[in-house]
Amino acid sequence: MILIREVPIIILQQALYSLLKNGQNRPVYGGDAPEGADLPYITFGNNTAKPLLNKSVIMWACSMNIEVWGAPNQRKEVNEILNDISSLLSAYGESLNVTGYEVTDLVIDMVETYPEEITGYHGTITALFTLTKG
Repeated sequence: MILIREVPIIILQQALYSLLKNGQNRPVYGGDAPEGADLPYITFGNNTAKPLLNKSVIMWACSMNIEVWGAPNQRKEVNEILNDISSLLSAYGESLNVTGYEVTDLVIDMVETYPEEITGYHGTITALFTLTKG
C-alpha cells in the first residue's frame, strides 16, 4: 500500500485557473464570484479525486466542473464560452502544469446548459483527468 500524502484537487484547480485566465477573455474566479460581478463569468464547481493505487505509482482520477454563469439573455455567450473552454482543454489540458503530477489523460465527459433561477443561464463542463505522480 502507498501512503497518500496529498490529494491534488487544489493544484489541479490552480492549473485550470491559469489556463482559463490566460486562454480566454472572460473573468475567472477561483472561488465564489464577488457580489455584483459582471456576467458572464467562470467559476469552479464540484470536483472529485479518487486514488488509483498500485504498488509503484500514485495515480488519481479527478473530475472538475467548470461553471459558466450568464444573464437570461446571454444563452449564446454562455455556449460560446463553453466551446472556448472545451477547445482550451482539448488543446492544452494534457500539458497543464499540475505541480508534482503529469496529466496522463483528459476527457471532456459532459457539457450541460440550462436556465438558472438566480443568474439567468448556466453551463457546466465536467472534465475527467488522470494524474500520475511525477
